[in-house]
Amino acid sequence: MRSACDILADQWRISADRLDKRLDGITDPEFFWAPVVDMWTVHPWADGGATIDYHVPAPDPAPVTTIAWRLVHIANGNWIYWEHALGPGERNFTDLILPTSAERARHYWHDSRAPITDWIEAADERRPG
Repeated sequence: MRSACDILADQWRISADRLDKRLDGITDPEFFWAPVVDMWTVHPWADGGATIDYHVPAPDPAPVTTIAWRLVHIANGNWIYWEHALGPGERNFTDLILPTSAERARHYWHDSRAPITDWIEAADERRPG
């Protein structure tokens, strides 16, 4: 019988592989494509920084989002969940540096998964954390 940790590690890897395949070869125009007005996206600045559309509370209905927004949102979620569940708990969303291209965002997402992947692969339900 497979352990819960093995199943979790498989699901984590399978979901990442699936997203990675879909992002293979994505260009900046595709990444930032906004087919409707008022889409949420990542807004690169001339100085290399960026902002991301986000409001609290979230509007209802939720806005349509670009691929850029979705991938950065997933990566930021990974960073913050890791930071506050198993890391030092010091950074927040405003402390994260936002990527400004499809290639940088893909690396950012890969990097955001690394500490979680390491933890999942080392997890053992016979011992806590």
